[in-house]
Amino acid sequence: MVRVTVAYPAKEGATFDHDYYATKHMPLCAEKYAPYLKKMQAFKGVAGPAGSPAPFLATCHFWFDSMGDMGKALANSEAIMADIPNYTSVQPRVVIEEALPLAVTVG
Repeated sequence: MVRVTVAYPAKEGATFDHDYYATKHMPLCAEKYAPYLKKMQAFKGVAGPAGSPAPFLATCHFWFDSMGDMGKALANSEAIMADIPNYTSVQPRVVIEEALPLAVTVG
């Protein structure tokens, strides 16, 4: 399993339209990344440790079965990238992660 995390750092004077992000941008991502996208979830930053300000305005996670599927999906990112100025003034940071096998099962 591969997860792509997109994070929008909180910065002085930054703008972020969470409604647009949830109702317009995320559906665009789902459309463009299909059929390779297995799951996606967006989050609004509300706080950091011990009540400090949130380090990120928002984050989103995209899950794919493999690096190959992720690559095929991300090849369709042109419209997604062009949409960013419609909801934020912040340049997102991206990390690509591969799941590690767990030694302990929870639940």
